[in-house]
Amino acid sequence: MIKPMVIRNLSIIILFLFVQFALCQSNSSLNTPEDYIKLCKTNLGSNNPLEAVKFGEKAVELEIINADAHYWLGQAYGLMAQEAPIYKKFFYAKKCKREWEKAIHLNKKHIEARKMLISYHLQAPSIVGGDKGIAMDLANEINKLDVLQGYLVFGQIFISQKKYDEAEKEYQKAIEIDPSETDSYYHLSYLHQKQENYTKSKEILLEMLRVKPEEFGAYYQLGRIVLLSGENLSEGITYFKKYLEREENNKNLAFTHWRIGEIYEKLNNKVGAKNEYNIALKLDPSNKQAKKALKKLD
Repeated sequence: MIKPMVIRNLSIIILFLFVQFALCQSNSSLNTPEDYIKLCKTNLGSNNPLEAVKFGEKAVELEIINADAHYWLGQAYGLMAQEAPIYKKFFYAKKCKREWEKAIHLNKKHIEARKMLISYHLQAPSIVGGDKGIAMDLANEINKLDVLQGYLVFGQIFISQKKYDEAEKEYQKAIEIDPSETDSYYHLSYLHQKQENYTKSKEILLEMLRVKPEEFGAYYQLGRIVLLSGENLSEGITYFKKYLEREENNKNLAFTHWRIGEIYEKLNNKVGAKNEYNIALKLDPSNKQAKKALKKLD
């Protein structure tokens, strides 16, 4: 007769073997660079830089001539640069620049890699390779490949030079070429936010929603504009709740509830604010903004 303890131990061993088999099967299904690029992108979306880098490096290892693999690895290093302590930021910044340059070398038409390099050269100090002249050269190359994208990057460069009227003209040209391209509206709206023209910024996003009513990301930005302006605060709650109807990512949901909590605070509704901050932390326990806001209210 088999003793109960023996049966229990056998059950544990069988369960362990089953789990190991399942893990092996899962790993064996990852055979292509595209599989690892997908995992890299997923972890970028979830703000997990270490995992994103791991999968990005694996994609490059599998196919070193894959431009997209280098592009997404560059994105992962970029997130690492944001999260890293100050003494490591330059280290990761150089690595993301190198990966985007490799992506362009492998695919001359890789517009997204060129766009990221433009941002890098506009923002990075010269000590880590930032060069505004190179940014303009890259913008000219993009313009030859895609006129609409060219307008967008020229607008970005003009903003960096504080030539806001010139930037607005570029974004308006982009909208005229293709009114259904949402990036043009977002860039133009941001430009007016930067100048604290919140009414105009809001009008642009509402116009975009008339053209593309399914663009629910606009509702988050509309709520954010209301917060920045401090006007019609209750309207901001309506916008954020509209955004929540479609959003599924827990981290984005958490940020939205944190924003709603901010509005309730401004309306002197501490109970409502605490409730929103607690929802944010339930969705994403690592949300620093909600933790700080809740601690301030306690």
